[in-house]
Amino acid sequence: MMRVKGGHYEKNRIAWPGRTFEVMRYLDHPHIAKLFEHIDIDDDRHLFMEFCSGGELLSIVTDVGAIPVPQARAYFRQIVSAVDYIHRLGIVHRDLKLENVLLDESKQNV
Repeated sequence: MMRVKGGHYEKNRIAWPGRTFEVMRYLDHPHIAKLFEHIDIDDDRHLFMEFCSGGELLSIVTDVGAIPVPQARAYFRQIVSAVDYIHRLGIVHRDLKLENVLLDESKQNV
């Protein structure tokens, strides 16, 4: 579960329109974390998502440094596949960055 506290991600802010979560619930792609449910309680939004235990891609780059080319190529293919999928559905990510790319337990898949 992820908890989004009020302040930066308030319900009335454009950054988190309610429709976003409804759309995310129906996305089905191997390289997009599944959103199961979201619940609004007062000014807090609770997200129940697929668990990505490998952490953020940013952590790998920060801790290890340069990613070997074969692994970087694999990550890039997976990211492009996911972005292509959502673009074909008419959806734009708007915030694609290393800390938003989550890895599985093996750290081989986004």
